[in-house]
Amino acid sequence: MKIKNILIVDEGTGFGGSLIVAARLAAALDKTQFNPIIVTAMDINIARDHVNSAIELIGLSKNFTYVDRAKITPKLLKIKPRIIFKTAIALLTLYEVLINIRYPITLAKLVYSKKIDLIHVNNSKDALIVARLTRTKCIQHLHGWENPPDSRSAQFYYKLPDAFISISNLVRDIVVKAGADSKKITVLHNPIADTPPLPAADIEALKNKLNINNQLTTIAIFGRVIRWKGQYQFVQALKSLKDKGYQFNALIVGDDGEGFNKSYFNKVKHYTEAHLADHNVIFTGYVSQPEKLYQVSDIVVHASIEPEPFGLVITEAMQHGCAVIASSHGAGKEIINDNLTGLIADPLNTKQLTDKVRLLLDDPKLKDSVRNYGMQHVKNTMSLSTFASQVEAIYNATLPS
Repeated sequence: MKIKNILIVDEGTGFGGSLIVAARLAAALDKTQFNPIIVTAMDINIARDHVNSAIELIGLSKNFTYVDRAKITPKLLKIKPRIIFKTAIALLTLYEVLINIRYPITLAKLVYSKKIDLIHVNNSKDALIVARLTRTKCIQHLHGWENPPDSRSAQFYYKLPDAFISISNLVRDIVVKAGADSKKITVLHNPIADTPPLPAADIEALKNKLNINNQLTTIAIFGRVIRWKGQYQFVQALKSLKDKGYQFNALIVGDDGEGFNKSYFNKVKHYTEAHLADHNVIFTGYVSQPEKLYQVSDIVVHASIEPEPFGLVITEAMQHGCAVIASSHGAGKEIINDNLTGLIADPLNTKQLTDKVRLLLDDPKLKDSVRNYGMQHVKNTMSLSTFASQVEAIYNATLPS
């Protein structure tokens, strides 16, 4: 049997769930059938922290990224009249295409030089176009949706893949409403990793390094420190807890990700310094092995204030025995059975979020029950081996026999 070469293309410039899932999948695929190659736009050294050394990893980034466009677009929105604004956007798009022409050309060269049988597109429009131009089979892994999801460009790109993998029912429903073919979509929740627990001595050493007080509950939030991830709402809830007399450790795990700007990170930091200086709130910055910090946390809050396509933090925290409070915005409600495997709260409602944390702080039996049921749920339904087998079946159904 010929081994099929799979090119997994991730265009994200910041560390996030799409690369983690790609890395886990690549490691778990049956190597007697498939040879995965990952293309990443991230810093290659940071990406390698998460990609198995046996997997070929290629660094390829654009000269002008979606981050650059996001910085410029708000300025263009101020342009009047409308005709001049539209002209400016058209010129920006033309500039983007021309300055980034090396990216799709290099992808096409990789398709031919590596004899690629299938392109697994994580988040790259260029890879979809390259797949069509090179007549290579293509699967789009839907980690989210276009903004707006029903734009003409989105409708065009949804017609290109041979099949889709959607990370949640929420994502599937949005893209189907926008024009994607529901018959081509398989919903596969993101898998958990096969990560062994830390020895007790290592956990204690890490707690000491972070100055975590063992007598207090540790409440944590994980993810890029950007507005829609809700760290500001998290620290507001912490202040409410403090005002009600609660003592705790708190971890804010992550940095500002793709570097749009530091203003939000600074906003969270300044609020914390102003209102929680007498509590143990720790900003860890980027960490290459977040699973270690889950294991020193008791309660993990997922606080996205906009619809979250999935929320890998939720399942990772559950896997490592944390009691999880997930945002009501997005797919968290698919993952969490409220009051059984976790709790659901609206982070935009500070009182509600605070009350859910208080519920776990005040009722250790509920906290332990939620932790145990959550851990069993993700281990039983989101194993990496099952996920890899399901993806392999999609590959085989898409590729010619």
